[in-house]
Amino acid sequence: MIRAEVGRRGGRIVRLHVHGHAGTAPYGEDLVCAAVSAVVQTAALGLARLDGTADPARVRDGDLLWRGESGQAGQIILETCVLGLQDIAASYPGAIALVVKEDERP
Repeated sequence: MIRAEVGRRGGRIVRLHVHGHAGTAPYGEDLVCAAVSAVVQTAALGLARLDGTADPARVRDGDLLWRGESGQAGQIILETCVLGLQDIAASYPGAIALVVKEDERP
């Protein structure tokens, strides 16, 4: 199962950690993994290129971690990423769990 964890402080996203594999198909053929990867990789790319205040994300196979502060553009990117993850989680509840924690430290 993919676990997506969103940390918020004061309403702002300060941490995004997505890890694991959906397990809905063989490795390399899993459409849920591909969808989640596309959403979070695009968010990491947007943070790196469009929000100069955001720290870079750590990306490894099956694991993305971003934490820190971001500007307005970064928050829009992160909120859009969360919307995408929510939509995937609603469509595939056994494959992805989305957890939002308030008042997180980055």
